Order: sequence, then C-alpha cells, then structure tokens
Amino acid sequence: MDDYSTNFFVLLGEFSMKRLIFLAVVFSFVVWAGCSSSDNPTDPGNGGPTGPPRVVANSSAGTPTMSSPNESIWSGVTKYAIDISTLNAPKLPPPTSQTLTDSVYVQAIVNDSDLFLRIEYTDDSLNLLKDYLYCHDTANKNFTLWDLGNEDQVFVMFFGLPDSAYDVWNWRSLGTAPARLAEDFVYDNGSIIVDSGGQEVTQPNPLSFAQPQWVHNTGPAFNGEILYIEDISSITPFLTSSWAQDQIVPGYVVDTAVGGRVQIGQPYASSRWDVFTVHSYNSSTNRLSVVLKRRLVVDYSQDLDLVDSVKVKIGVLDEKDHLTDLVGRQGFTKEFWLIL
Repeated sequence: MDDYSTNFFVLLGEFSMKRLIFLAVVFSFVVWAGCSSSDNPTDPGNGGPTGPPRVVANSSAGTPTMSSPNESIWSGVTKYAIDISTLNAPKLPPPTSQTLTDSVYVQAIVNDSDLFLRIEYTDDSLNLLKDYLYCHDTANKNFTLWDLGNEDQVFVMFFGLPDSAYDVWNWRSLGTAPARLAEDFVYDNGSIIVDSGGQEVTQPNPLSFAQPQWVHNTGPAFNGEILYIEDISSITPFLTSSWAQDQIVPGYVVDTAVGGRVQIGQPYASSRWDVFTVHSYNSSTNRLSVVLKRRLVVDYSQDLDLVDSVKVKIGVLDEKDHLTDLVGRQGFTKEFWLIL
C-alpha cells in the first residue's frame, strides 16, 4: 500500500474515533440532562421534593377597609394552604412540641402603598387569660396568681434583614389584638430584639398584699376576660362584696387607645407598632382569622422594605407565651415565596 493510501486510512481512523467520542459525549449529556430534569427539586410533576410554595399577592382586588377580617373583598382572592410542622425552625424539642393545626391558609393583597395578609387556621379556643388572678380566700378577698394561662399568637417572619435575620410581625390575642396591632421585632439567630417604640398595649395587674391592684369597676359582677383601662377600679369599694371561690380577675390591664396613638403621622408612630390588624374568632367552626397590614416601604431601619418578592414563614402558638417557649403547642411553616 502506498503512502497516500496509508495516510488516508490513518486520517479516516482518527476521524471515526473523534466522531465516536463526540457521539459518546452527546449521549452522556442527554442522559445527564434527563436525570437532572427528573430530579429537579422545583419541578412539581416529578413526584419528588418540591421547592418553597408561592403565595401571589392580588394587585387588582382593591383595598380592604380593615373593618373585619371577613370583608367580601377577600372572597375573590386566592387562598393558599401552607403546611405547618413542629419540624420547621424555630422549633421545640420533642416530645414537648405539638402542632395545634396542620396548615394555615394565606391570602395577600397589595396596592401601591400597602401589603395586606390574611391568615386563617383552626384553633379550638381563643385564649385571653394570660397570668390571671383567682380568689382563693373569699373571706379575706385574697387572690393567687395562675401563671400557666396564656394567649394565642401568630408570627409572620420575613427573611432578608442583614445577618440572615427576620423582620417579624407578632399578633397576640391579648397583648396586641385589642388595640388592632401586631408588634414588630427582629429575630436574629435565636435572639428577639423588639423594635423601637415606647407604647404598651398591656400592663400587668400585680398582686399587692394578696389582692389585685385593679379590678373591674363592677367588682365581682364582672366575669369577662379583658380588663380595659377605662373600666378599672381599686378593690377597696368591693372588700365587703361577695367574691366566689376561684373567681377570676384578669392579670393584665389593656389600653386599646394605643392603636390610635401609633397611627402613621401620629406622635407615637414607631417601628414597633407599624403593623395594623383586625381579627375574628368563630367558636362554632373553631376558625381564627387575622388580617395584618403594613406599608410596603417604611422609614425604619429595623423593618424590611417589601419592594420585591420575599421569603416568608408563618408560626402559630396556642396558649403560649413566647416564640422560644420550651413547652407547648406550636408549629411553623417552611419558608415560602410571597410574590408581590
């Protein structure tokens, strides 16, 4: 065979080998791509794990008046079910943690200036008697503190502050709800830092010589669960009245006027109290509904400006005092995307 023929076959062999290598690479890429597609964690059709769910805010519904959490405007807004679990952080160590509900239902409305979030879930009661007092000695009108009673709470936690901290809106059935507010704080790696602002919705009703500092101005005739500041009296006029065994006096005095004093533009407006709320509890269906409202962009450095989509998680506590309680019923969602 001449040199020309020999070179031809050598070149042909090299070409064939390169072609086989190319085809092998293409085949490998196709196989890898197919595997990657089926393992895509954000692909909802593959039966595997999914990424964070998405709650899309409605920008065309209009503006809620905040007169009720059940305004008709919400009937036209998509309701998203988000799973709740004690396995989601912040969490409690088992077996002390229990979840009061398996999901929360979230709706969102956004307009040019404000975000409105409606949160609904199942709760077997609306707890209001936090650290209440009860009459254990009817003859001497002496009372004892029962500090195991507590309130219900909702936490809306927005991720995105510096150092991976959360901007938190905390609604409490006694501590904020009567004033139509939620308290704002920063949750940073286990630490809770309340935002700036001096107003207090509640103040303790302490015992003095085994008697409440304050009782209702109707004395033992009162059997309500909230003691409003405008209705209080000392116990002195009622020391000769008949008090029932174990009769309850609320452990806190509530000042609903704080809600008006912290409105935007008022002298006591603050980062701590810039989330406004309305709620209702349906005892026949055991459903608690809370609507929370805040400006999208605020002037406080402790708050997260909601100028784009944001990751959120929601927590609920049933008759518990604090986010970091070591005992009680509480649960949190995983982080999900709120699309603004």
